[in-house]
Amino acid sequence: MMIDKLPYPGFSWSFTQHAVGLAPDTLYKMLECAAQFEGSISDYSAKITDLMVAANILTVNERQGKPDAWRDYQQILAELGLIYSTRVCPALTITQIGHLFLAGEIGFSELMGMQAIRYQYPNGQKSVIQNRQRNILSQDGLAIPESLIELQMNSGILIKPAILILRVLVEMIKNGELPYLTLDECQAFLISCKKNSEWIDVVKKVLDCRKRNFDLKNINRHARRNIQDWFKFLSKSDFFILKNRDIITLSDFCYSRLEEIERVCEKHERLDSYWIPAGADSSSKLSWFKFYGAYSIDAESVNFENLDEEYINKNYIAGPNEEQDFPQERGMLLKPIDFKQLSRQTKIKVPEDFDMLVFNIRSGIQKRHSKTLLHDSLVKDLAEKFIKQGATVESDPGSIDLLATWPSGEQAIFEMKTVSKKSIQGRLRTAIGQVQEYGYRYLKSAQKNVDKVIVINTKLDESSWQKDFLTNHLNIGLICKTPFEYSAFFPANANTCKFWKS
Repeated sequence: MMIDKLPYPGFSWSFTQHAVGLAPDTLYKMLECAAQFEGSISDYSAKITDLMVAANILTVNERQGKPDAWRDYQQILAELGLIYSTRVCPALTITQIGHLFLAGEIGFSELMGMQAIRYQYPNGQKSVIQNRQRNILSQDGLAIPESLIELQMNSGILIKPAILILRVLVEMIKNGELPYLTLDECQAFLISCKKNSEWIDVVKKVLDCRKRNFDLKNINRHARRNIQDWFKFLSKSDFFILKNRDIITLSDFCYSRLEEIERVCEKHERLDSYWIPAGADSSSKLSWFKFYGAYSIDAESVNFENLDEEYINKNYIAGPNEEQDFPQERGMLLKPIDFKQLSRQTKIKVPEDFDMLVFNIRSGIQKRHSKTLLHDSLVKDLAEKFIKQGATVESDPGSIDLLATWPSGEQAIFEMKTVSKKSIQGRLRTAIGQVQEYGYRYLKSAQKNVDKVIVINTKLDESSWQKDFLTNHLNIGLICKTPFEYSAFFPANANTCKFWKS
């Protein structure tokens, strides 16, 4: 049987070997410990390790008689896009997805699925060419670039392994075959692919190999450990099930949604869904973490309809995520927005007393802090936008997130919501009630009708019914704002849309 050459000698899907860290409560607690020091540039490694030891997370990993767990395990968080790698960003920085996970907005298997299908080569986390790889390239007389990113770019590699595996398994079902892949088959046929578009040939070769009963055990065995780690990673999502360590197959979730899964594959096979590195310098690596750490409903893996209690308890480590209900007996207390408050440092003030630090974690301080940061970033960005237009901006901690008044006298109320695929419908229902109530109460107190707008932190599908429901049925505007995109939808009678529609 013809076995394709690797993109370059020694190529593999390198992934963290600390797959044991990918348990729901372990991952959450480790990120929670790290988050206490967000924004710190130095002198936090030992403190995070101490917190991890106190929380009994993973192993102590002593060096020279001292625990050093953070040094060994932090790569898990960077690999999953929950933090920026400390190699490229010295200040400990949690990504948007990291804060959403801490805030309880997304669950564990949801997170695993979303990041698995987006993970690609090349990427900004895997930039160092290991000595073993250097030796292989040298033995073949090949030039050795400065970084792994350059090596993979020069070799024409642009691939998402999870999407390749998913596509192959779905196609097997369509061909009436059992949808599974073995480690040996991945070593022989999948690891050699440069592009996801090669899945058609992969399916043919795998099925042909099974008919002929070829022995594949000794083909590309150098990649075996990495593929095993990938299998473990994929099995933590809602897409895949791992059988006997060496066989991966589709979950019941996928079986019941094959057309939806095909659309996921098609979306992630498009060129515009990839991170395209501009180079291998620090700014390019930083852009990977901004890209991979950003949240979008389009990237999610799960349709969260009718989730049972067992699933929620297993995956949502942060616990229930309920809206805070402010008492509404008092009148509105609008005042100028405090930008100093909105721009406060992302890190929590770390208490000197270690026991108090542990208490903060146990009391859920990070969950509340992350929710506040995500919400405030939406308020701050829009407020700054409107001030540049000459508007005045106000808020009321008990009701209105943002009231903008432009020089023309036109006004609009903006209600901010951080959402996920799981929470979006409930959050929109809540936001509708809030913004309608605030508009009514403002009319009674100020004798003036104002436009009403809901702002969310993700984009919606073009076919989403919510857009028409809000704008045409309820006369409420909608802004979808992500780190990379801004789109707005407005009712025909919205007087202020010219200020916020783009």
